[in-house]
Amino acid sequence: MKTSMRLIEYEKELQTKDVYSLVAIAAFFNNCYRECSRALVKLERLDTISAAEREAYELLAINLFSRHPPVDRSKQEFSCPKCGKPCINEFDINCGDCGAHFSPCIASGMSILEREYYMCKICKHKALHKELKYLKLKHCPLCHAMIVKMEDGSYPQG
Repeated sequence: MKTSMRLIEYEKELQTKDVYSLVAIAAFFNNCYRECSRALVKLERLDTISAAEREAYELLAINLFSRHPPVDRSKQEFSCPKCGKPCINEFDINCGDCGAHFSPCIASGMSILEREYYMCKICKHKALHKELKYLKLKHCPLCHAMIVKMEDGSYPQG
């Protein structure tokens, strides 16, 4: 779900239909029906689809949301590291109040809201220390470069 929400950042590079189709599917299977509804609305409003496709999206939405109200499961909330307001949920990529952008953790997809992260020396992407430890990763999940630990076994700061 977290990774599919990140796809929205690449809407200009990828096909909008593909992006929101993936978001809708991931949201549905994660019981995030509000996000699923938003994605389906975006798909219904595309200028590039036929009337038959539009009708199919509408029918799908009616079938889904007559059984599941468009309400997300409860999400963990965090405080924005820039403005301090507790308005960030686990899927947000920006703060709704101050507009701060949060980099994704390449190990988990979570937004990086803390200072304890590792930055790959090769691809320059970030991963949370706790995710690297939990997953026992020895290589960057993105470029597969060796993750170099410090002498005490900890990860160097980004």
